[in-house]
Amino acid sequence: MHLSSPRLRSTLLALLVGIATSLNVYAASLSTDAIINLPAADAWTLFTSDGGLRTLGYTQTHVEPRLGGELQASGAATLPNLNSEVISLDAEHMLSFKPVGDTSHTQWTVLYLTAMGNAMTQLRWLEFFPDEQRAAKLQQQQQVRALFDQLIRRYAPECEVCKAEKARLK
Repeated sequence: MHLSSPRLRSTLLALLVGIATSLNVYAASLSTDAIINLPAADAWTLFTSDGGLRTLGYTQTHVEPRLGGELQASGAATLPNLNSEVISLDAEHMLSFKPVGDTSHTQWTVLYLTAMGNAMTQLRWLEFFPDEQRAAKLQQQQQVRALFDQLIRRYAPECEVCKAEKARLK
């Protein structure tokens, strides 16, 4: 089975979650989902490049999309700051990261990108964390939801009437 196989990725995540659950490493998780009208490669670039993170609203960014690489972003008024280490990735499909310096291995984030044809991508942001962090993570989940809603609006398909009207006004 090839590493980019959705079945293998799902199996590996299930194994990771199963191990963490059996060890009682974390007690909570949150999921935020959206479908945006953007090809998976372009959606991947939004989250794994300095330029992409800047278009999301971050003013200071540093991204190394590789195992052990850095994912740092700050300066966005409505988004959480990121100071993370990449712990796994499958280009254009999945990125997972944990806070820099977290030696307890009790929290991490996984971003899944699933191509839906050539022009759409499903995004799924999963947070795993100790239960005592629930309040802070719920606030962060609201920020991720607002980001996904912004992306939905930004990449909304334009109707033919609107396209014709824009062309006429140019």
